[in-house]
Order: sequence, then C-alpha cells, then structure tokens
Amino acid sequence: MMEVKKKLDVMIEGFRKLEQATINREERLEEMIEEKVSHYLEEQRERNNRQCNLIVHNIPESSSTQSEDRKAYDAKQVIDILDQLEVKDAGVTQPVRLGKKSNNTNKRPRLLKVTVSDEYVKKKALSNAKKLRQIDDEAMSIVYITPDLTYQERVQNRKLRADLNNRKEQGESELVIRNRRIVKSDQPFRGGGRRQGGGEEEV
Repeated sequence: MMEVKKKLDVMIEGFRKLEQATINREERLEEMIEEKVSHYLEEQRERNNRQCNLIVHNIPESSSTQSEDRKAYDAKQVIDILDQLEVKDAGVTQPVRLGKKSNNTNKRPRLLKVTVSDEYVKKKALSNAKKLRQIDDEAMSIVYITPDLTYQERVQNRKLRADLNNRKEQGESELVIRNRRIVKSDQPFRGGGRRQGGGEEEV
C-alpha cells in the first residue's frame, strides 16, 4: 500500500511540475506578445510623428549666433528649394539641424529636418526631388531630399539597397525600389506605402 501511495505522490508531483512549466511557458509567450505589440505600436507612433517631415541634405548653415535667425534662414532655404521643385505653399515649419554644431567650416553641413503642411506636399517634394540634378546651380545640384525615416525603416532600407546591389552584380538591370520592393522600372506605379528616398532608385 505504501508503495502505491509513493507512486501516486510521484505522479501527482510530476503533474504539478508539468502544470507549472505550462504556466511558465504561457507567461513567457504572453510577455513576448506584449513586447512585440508594444514595439509595433511604438513604431507606428514614430511613423505618424514623422509623416509630414522631410530631411534636406547639404544646405549650408547660417553663421548667425542667434537661434531664431538660423531657423529663419533654414526655413527660407527649404522654401526656395521647394519653389524650384514647383511645390508651392508647403507650410515649412520647425527647422531643426540634426547633430552637434561644429566650428569646422570645412565640415559638411548638418542634416536639416523640417515639417511641411501635409503628406501630399511631402510626397510631391520627394517625387520632384530628382529635378534638383537638372538645375544649373552648383549649390542646388548637391542638395537632396529624403523622408524622415524611423530606425526600423532605415534598417529595412539598407537591406533593400543591399539586395538591389546584389541583383545588379548578378547582371540584372532596369530595377527600381518602389514601395519597399524591388521591381522592373517599366512596372506601373500603384502608389501607397512610404517611399524610402527621394523618388525611385534605378540601376
């Protein structure tokens, strides 16, 4: 009788351990799901916060010692560039230089982030950005415009460009990055999504 009781006790303890292990796995799974959902929601918030932002490269910085004067200068430079791109009434606000200011005048200007009035203006600016290469103005020709991407989008963008370069090395041509995909340049553009740069990239 004692032997049977010992076996039952061992079985019961085994069931308890199995039940606890199942509970622990479920708790870990719930934590993983909550973490993934939290990261996803944070990423969406970041994208929403940046949806009307543009990053403008290679605009010389003002030498003024007054912060407001520098901001006014930066805003005017962007407005003038957008005018050249036939983007009117852009509502340029909140000009911010990214990174620490340097006293080295030979250093490349810091990136300039601005906010425009709406997504239509942003998309039109990005779509027309390639026209900057056609302007007979040396200072203007080195300026380019990109979206304000989140860290996750930048990682995805680097991978996409690496994939495109690999395909180029393998002999493929006439490819473009469009809506986060690599497609043939003659494939119709269907819109939607966020572009990963100033328009399309072709190789």
